[in-house]
Amino acid sequence: MSSLEELWDTSPLVQAEKAKARAEGCLKVSRSFVETVVNVRFPALTNLAHQKVVSMTQPEDLRTLLAQIAVVPNEATAREFLLLQQPS
Repeated sequence: MSSLEELWDTSPLVQAEKAKARAEGCLKVSRSFVETVVNVRFPALTNLAHQKVVSMTQPEDLRTLLAQIAVVPNEATAREFLLLQQPS
C-alpha cells in the first residue's frame, strides 16, 4: 500500500470527511424520498413538501414523515402533517 493510500485509509481527518459525506448523502436521499412520495400522491403539495424537507436535518424524522405521508387517506391530511412537522 502506498503512503498516500495509507494516509487516505487511516487519517482521522479523511475519515471524518467521509462520515460527513455519508451523512449528507443519507439526508439528501431521505429528503428526495419524501418529496417523491408527495409528488406522486399529492402533486399540489410538492412545493410545501420541499419547503419542509429542506429545513429538516434528521433522517429519522424524514423517514417518519415519509411513513405518515405514504399512508394518509387524502391531501388535506397530508397537508396537516406537512404543516405540523417541526424542523429538526
